[in-house]
Amino acid sequence: MGVKVSLILLILASVALAAFGQVAMKKGMNAIGSLQIHDMLSTKLLSIASQPFVVIGFMLYIISAGIWLVVLSNADVSYAYPLVGLGYIVTAVLANLFFGESLTMFKVLGILMIMAGAFVVVSKF
Repeated sequence: MGVKVSLILLILASVALAAFGQVAMKKGMNAIGSLQIHDMLSTKLLSIASQPFVVIGFMLYIISAGIWLVVLSNADVSYAYPLVGLGYIVTAVLANLFFGESLTMFKVLGILMIMAGAFVVVSKF
């Protein structure tokens, strides 16, 4: 497998893990309920830290960050970082599947634009 292909796969893995981390944290926070900023300094912090889906979400983020460090050690940041935008696509699809969040025409149009941008970044135009 070529270096470029393996880097793209690592980037996609990092992006996917981060998106799944977002979904897991959202599921956990839905179980806890709405918070205000001052709640972060109260006993609710313990309930957040002990919520299994929040913990799983953070663990997925940590794994994603580890993979991302491998990516950054092998690729130009100007090449790799724009591909993080693919996370918006994965997150929108997962939010629709898991939480029933709407995928409006404008969201789909935005997703298509992100995909086009990612293609331009990785191609050799």
